[in-house]
Amino acid sequence: MEKKMATNDSTNLGQDADRASHRFSADRPIQSTAEDLLGRAPFAQALAQAIRGWRGNDSLVIALYGPWGSGKSSIKNMALESLRDDPGDATTPVIVEFNPWEWSGQHRLMEAFFEEIGVRLEEEGGSKIKQLARLWRHWSRRTIAIIKTTPFLSALMHWGLSKIGLSDLPIGAIFCRKSLAELKTEMRKSLAGLDRCILVVLDDIDRLTPEEIRLLFQLVKANADFPKMIYLLLFQRDIVERSLDPEAISGSEFLEKIVQVGFDIPQIERTRLKNLLLDKLEALIHETDSFARFDRDRFRTLFSWGLWPYFSTLRDVYRFLNTLSFQFARFVTPQGFEANPVDLIALEVLRLFEPEVYKQIPYAKSALLKMPDVEERPMLDRGEERRRRLEELIASAKNKISTQNILAELFPTARRAFSPIPDHTPDYPDWYRELRICHSDVFDRYFLLRIPERDIPQWEIDRLASLAGDRNALVTEFHGYMDRGQLDVLLDRWNTYRPAIDPHALVPFTTALLDIADDVLPQHEHGEIWKPTAWNVFNVIAYYLQQVQDHDQQVQILREAFPQTQAVWFPISLIDELETSARNPNGGIRLVDRDFAELKRLCIDKIDAAARDAKLSFPPRIFYILKWQEWSASPEQVREWVEQFIQPKEGLLAFLNACIIPSLTANRDRVREEWRMGLQAVEQIIPLDRLEQRIRQLDGGELSEVEQRIVHTFLEALEDRRHAPPAEETNEASPGTTG
Repeated sequence: MEKKMATNDSTNLGQDADRASHRFSADRPIQSTAEDLLGRAPFAQALAQAIRGWRGNDSLVIALYGPWGSGKSSIKNMALESLRDDPGDATTPVIVEFNPWEWSGQHRLMEAFFEEIGVRLEEEGGSKIKQLARLWRHWSRRTIAIIKTTPFLSALMHWGLSKIGLSDLPIGAIFCRKSLAELKTEMRKSLAGLDRCILVVLDDIDRLTPEEIRLLFQLVKANADFPKMIYLLLFQRDIVERSLDPEAISGSEFLEKIVQVGFDIPQIERTRLKNLLLDKLEALIHETDSFARFDRDRFRTLFSWGLWPYFSTLRDVYRFLNTLSFQFARFVTPQGFEANPVDLIALEVLRLFEPEVYKQIPYAKSALLKMPDVEERPMLDRGEERRRRLEELIASAKNKISTQNILAELFPTARRAFSPIPDHTPDYPDWYRELRICHSDVFDRYFLLRIPERDIPQWEIDRLASLAGDRNALVTEFHGYMDRGQLDVLLDRWNTYRPAIDPHALVPFTTALLDIADDVLPQHEHGEIWKPTAWNVFNVIAYYLQQVQDHDQQVQILREAFPQTQAVWFPISLIDELETSARNPNGGIRLVDRDFAELKRLCIDKIDAAARDAKLSFPPRIFYILKWQEWSASPEQVREWVEQFIQPKEGLLAFLNACIIPSLTANRDRVREEWRMGLQAVEQIIPLDRLEQRIRQLDGGELSEVEQRIVHTFLEALEDRRHAPPAEETNEASPGTTG
């Protein structure tokens, strides 16, 4: 005989989970009353006492009804434990456990039914039991032979083997009615002479196919008139009734003809189930070190209004905990937990109990995360479109109210689509620090089950922040991110996360940021319009300056960092932006005019020194030359340096490239990059006619395609200038600083 192959997905997941340092909760029945957490032991013990007390001359068929996961097998195990507590007691039955779901095919199921009972009887001591075992072997062989050779098995559904006459058998049947009847009489006498009953337990009946369910009940009915035979059947009633529903009789009526005593599983006390779930969640949160991010107040609200209604059985709890522990393990790192545990719990409830809703969430990202405009109201077309998209998301939910409550808590900006009541002002930095799914930079990791490849985990930012006092180490780290193309991501996440830094480390930290800043200034290269990295450098420096409440300390940080840094041009951008920020009285920048004058002098001294030592490279934007000239005590020296710099072809082209003003234009489905030349900025540094003369000396054949375009852009702008009326001349200088 061949058992069905067990196919439990949690086996492989469990192996992965072990490697990820977590374990699964067992989604299995409890084995003893010591494991009973839901108060079902008294019911199981009462069932055991009822079985002990049976003394009828006929068999007894008991059914235990309950849906999947309601605890039928757990109650059965506790009842059997109670029966086995006193094996020497004459009221303790011979227990035969048979799980029909393990057997494949109707004939194998039938053979296994008789075989399991026969084997168990043979294991028992005593001459009476041994004699019964031999009779059972003969009885089973003849019964199987008759059933196999009977062309219309459904006759058993109504009458059982004892009522089938020879006229019903095909010609050539081996056994006559008399020999079968005699054998059955011997079986009855042998069973009646036993001191103990025989209890046959049939579990997981509702997992069988309808054909197998019908066959199993045929077997029970065919053997249901033997004395001291007790059958305990466990199944979900509606599933079995549908399978036992032939044309002549309803499944319910047929079940009543077989089952003498039926019990419904007692309802689990909801408070016990809730406490069990919460205790297991608490343990998981502490095991994964995610408690630091666990917001209890937020979880209580979410649990009461959205999560708890989905849990009605112990199996619901354990299925959820199994998959949740796997999801938690994906975000456990040696340095910390890289997700929000409350969001992860809520998402797993949706994934397990509302799979259609869960599958749509990644595709509804825009509607769920969109920050509402100040003037936007729910009745506007744009708001109505968003509302429709979110209503479509909820439409597939089984429990629409709970689903809506969960989504409203997970995605605060979507609440307005559910209700016109204004929500609190969204705080994106807080959402990122808490790794909430409602932050656009965090959303994707919940569906990738990992941190996206180019993203930076918060523990890595914390590690870098711990190096704030070590300028050289920090510069090395920054260059590593630059080489991997991740510096822009790092600084963007840093701006959002904003880890704490020791105030005494702000000078080396600021200096390290300045050291890399010249390398990330926006450059007009072919195919590149702007770079956000330099702007992020400014934002990081400005944020930590704003945390310093004392004016003198703010100035001192920059006063020490400027002379030390390797950067030459970026300090110009920093000063220019800080000067703008300082005009806002609530901006946190406390520098005043005399401070900026001092910082500008420090900046220009560094540029002048580099120019004297012939170590000054041309900046990527003409803006920096203009500021150098504006802040310098000797503007003429700046112009002389530029004149000298553009003498070689490479210097001339670098100068022209810095004067390009790029822009993007869209035409239908095409986006095109356009260049303009800021002539008014150029002529503040060098006369246009002198520059034109120098350009026309270039050999066009030696220029690359991009260099030819740069030259053409200048000459075209110059030609347009000559033919344009004076009123049309505008200031074309690029105002860009940090890009």
